[in-house]
Amino acid sequence: KHQRRDFHQKYHVKITVGRGVPILSKTYYRASRYVEIVRTPTERMQSTLYITMRNEYSQYYEDSMPISFNMQFYNTIKWLVLIPFGLLAVVLMLNKATNQSLALDQFGLEYDD
Repeated sequence: KHQRRDFHQKYHVKITVGRGVPILSKTYYRASRYVEIVRTPTERMQSTLYITMRNEYSQYYEDSMPISFNMQFYNTIKWLVLIPFGLLAVVLMLNKATNQSLALDQFGLEYDD
């Protein structure tokens, strides 16, 4: 006769930024897929995200991936600010070089003759 053994499953999951900044530490009691929302560091940084799990038998599993927080944000803002100013400077230089005046109408820029 086959006896069913009732195991008490326990999975302790920990997510850290680098080796010292924990952003999640949680215990699950059933094997399944889970989605967690974690807070990210507010300062700009590059680091490694470590996801570790220890089960009820003290078996240890670890995965890691390189990540960056807010590193490209300043580059995006820089280009969003510089491109319109650069385009305006080019238009003004072309206007001065050709001695044509610009008139602004409701549809955008157009040249007066």
